[in-house]
Amino acid sequence: MQRRLALKNIGALGLGLALFPACDFNQEKTLTALPGFNLSPAQEKLLKEVVSAILPAEAAGASLQLHAFVQLMVNDCCSEKEQAAFISGLEELEMEAKKQNSKPFTKLTSAEKEELLNRLLSGTGGSVHEFLKLSKHYAVLGFMYSEYVMTKEMPYTLVPGRYGLCETIEGSSKININA
Repeated sequence: MQRRLALKNIGALGLGLALFPACDFNQEKTLTALPGFNLSPAQEKLLKEVVSAILPAEAAGASLQLHAFVQLMVNDCCSEKEQAAFISGLEELEMEAKKQNSKPFTKLTSAEKEELLNRLLSGTGGSVHEFLKLSKHYAVLGFMYSEYVMTKEMPYTLVPGRYGLCETIEGSSKININA
């Protein structure tokens, strides 16, 4: 008998079983592994609703997970003070929706969401205004530089590209404004 090999295999199996519950490959939990800035699941759902109200799925053409991009950019590019203002603006948006429509933001119709966001964006100052401005900026940035836009909507040509001295651009042609 090979007792040492059997004990080694049992030890490896036991260690694997002990570590297996920590291996969670769920898509929803991916962003919680970021150091520092983390949103609760309710806040993340609200951010997803806000971003989808800013750029609807019909405009995006596909599910681009723009709310995850916004969260990642706030985590990477904003200071701790700006991150705290972002979270407080998110919470104030929910309170404003409940105050104005007597239901949470996620339960509003798309017309009510659009009206509320336009009213809050046209205001001056406040953490809600800053939150919406930052969310809109990063959502549009994520959309414009997504693979979907760069391949389907405005095809990107690598440098040097073609040289068109004098071209007539038709309204139905797809051109890349960033090239």
